Amino acid sequence: MKKKYLYLIFLLIFLAVAPFILAEFVLPYSIIKPYKPLIREGVYDPKIKTEDLSINNEKGLELSTKLFYPDTEEIKGGLILLHGIGSCKEHQYGLAAEFAARGFLAVTYDAQAHGDSEGAYCTFGFEEKEDVIRMKVLLQEKLSGPIGIIGHSMGAAVAIQALAKDQEIEFGVIMSPFAELDDIVLDRMELYSFIRWKPYSDYVLTKAGEIADFDPEQVKPVQSAQEIQQAILLVHGEKDVNISPKHGKRIFEQLASKNKRLYLIPEAGHNDLFDKGGKAFADTLFAFVERQVSAKTMEANDSP
Repeated sequence: MKKKYLYLIFLLIFLAVAPFILAEFVLPYSIIKPYKPLIREGVYDPKIKTEDLSINNEKGLELSTKLFYPDTEEIKGGLILLHGIGSCKEHQYGLAAEFAARGFLAVTYDAQAHGDSEGAYCTFGFEEKEDVIRMKVLLQEKLSGPIGIIGHSMGAAVAIQALAKDQEIEFGVIMSPFAELDDIVLDRMELYSFIRWKPYSDYVLTKAGEIADFDPEQVKPVQSAQEIQQAILLVHGEKDVNISPKHGKRIFEQLASKNKRLYLIPEAGHNDLFDKGGKAFADTLFAFVERQVSAKTMEANDSP
């Protein structure tokens, strides 16, 4: 009997201490230290002209970058493609090549701490929005047309923050974004542990911010949306369990833009928007981009 009581005491001590150990030494890193995908092959038409670059950001980190060139004398516009957390630029190659085939110059790159890029931690747009602006400058050096942005998941949240900061990024396609970093961390806590306890998730997130040297309270795409005047196509899967469509709807409601559209895909989850959305979604996306570029080009031609 004494051994049973002793085991019980040890178990209770472990249960009492384990949450603290996890919050201090494990869970913060799970937020800011993205895993590297096992499959990083990018499939695209080899006839598409590409260029591999290493771009230094403001912190001096090298970002592994790839440009996709159109096979036309006149470039319609430029596009910046952003991947999600734990993903990589290779996963954007197919879309980048498709836009290149349609006359656009597209750039995609590994966000800091992802793929082949340098950096230890992910900050969900706090620092990454500056990298977007660096890519915008890169495109401006190569074309005179309008520049837009397409982001998915974390990349969508980064795109929103970049659009709010830089009006020279003239339109955006925002796919499966989160509204506030603290909310999505709480949602993920509930998804993986079936426990929803905000004081605990907030503590873990604060610790993550201290480690990565950023302020999580400033990563709120739903607030950045209030500063966005550019045209926006916001897309979300209605069966997304990774980032609930409630996040996308909140952001859409707060967008200051008068040129905005919310496109919900009923059967889609988080990573299957194109598969479940099919031709209707692809046509909507390409038509939106073409329409924005045409409108911006006409404005530029009409200006004195």
